[in-house]
Amino acid sequence: MLATGARPAPETLTPADGSIPVISTWDAAHATVDGERVSLAGERVLLVDVRGNLETALVAERLGDERAKVTIATPYPQFGLHVGFTHRKDLLERLYGLGCDIESSTVFVGIENGLVTTRHVYSREVSQRPFGLVVAGVPGQPEVGLSAAAERRGVRVLLAGDAVAPRTALHAFREGDAAGRAA
Repeated sequence: MLATGARPAPETLTPADGSIPVISTWDAAHATVDGERVSLAGERVLLVDVRGNLETALVAERLGDERAKVTIATPYPQFGLHVGFTHRKDLLERLYGLGCDIESSTVFVGIENGLVTTRHVYSREVSQRPFGLVVAGVPGQPEVGLSAAAERRGVRVLLAGDAVAPRTALHAFREGDAAGRAA
């Protein structure tokens, strides 16, 4: 059984013409762009949150702690949809306290000529704004290179967790149990 995880996939946030750097939540949490540590103080950052989970929310908080000017765009009717309600209140208070702007029901449309285009889901109002950095709070891509190599050698491979598709730990536990029973 292989549970090799997933890799960040900021490139899945498209279309983007390269005029604004698009980085993963991992890189944002470490304040790195192209492997180099950068100062985010005063930087206008758009965090596109399509996951609605605690990881993405904590990255938004980290960006605010770095004194970035953070705008969060999420297609969900509320930010942190999959964050437990007992944590959401404190999280939102911290984010607003750090000066973060939260735009719910807002989808990322694309990046062109140094402008990010977003659209409100219901009003369909389109907005184009300059940002210095875009953080892609998107699911990762399954890491299956080891699986493919094993299968080429004739080894039976059972996948579990993010190697199947990035989701929750509960999914990984169920798949691990099923793989163990199938072996």
